[in-house]
Amino acid sequence: MISDNKETKICKKCGRELPLERFRLSSANGVKYYRGACRECEALYDKEYSRKKMEKEFTFSDTMKFHITREYKEISPERILDIDALNIIPYGIDEIFVKLMDYKDTWLSNYGRCITKAWNKYSLLDGSYINGELRYSLRKNVFCDGKWIYKHDYVCAPKMVVESRYVLYYSKRKADQGGFVA
Repeated sequence: MISDNKETKICKKCGRELPLERFRLSSANGVKYYRGACRECEALYDKEYSRKKMEKEFTFSDTMKFHITREYKEISPERILDIDALNIIPYGIDEIFVKLMDYKDTWLSNYGRCITKAWNKYSLLDGSYINGELRYSLRKNVFCDGKWIYKHDYVCAPKMVVESRYVLYYSKRKADQGGFVA
């Protein structure tokens, strides 16, 4: 591999005999050695590899079609809060408040409004705007140190609405029934 002249080496890629300075010095298990391909061949290989990788990741067929089907959760009627008895004016005729499963006595509307119950009294929370997003401080049921406890959790209202997915189902159902959809 190394010719009679100890200062040169033959590249395994291009076959040229080049000075050792044109090869990368590596080490494995404390033993230093020069790599088999010269720096130029390694650079060409790296460039070609990157190009192929990018091409592979972002190339789509012109005939490929995407079909997205969404499935929505059915909301059990027991989780829907009757706001007529609470004197809360809805933002729209399709606004509903659905009980959040992991939060203590908390209901979230499809408009991002939040109601909590404390001492048998329902309250519409004000929330706060942080970086333009409506956030609430809620009590979440979490498993900590071998037991279930309630801890304060700051939640982003739009994210909670999307994650709960009930909005999409309810709005779709209202539209199917001829109701107003915002």
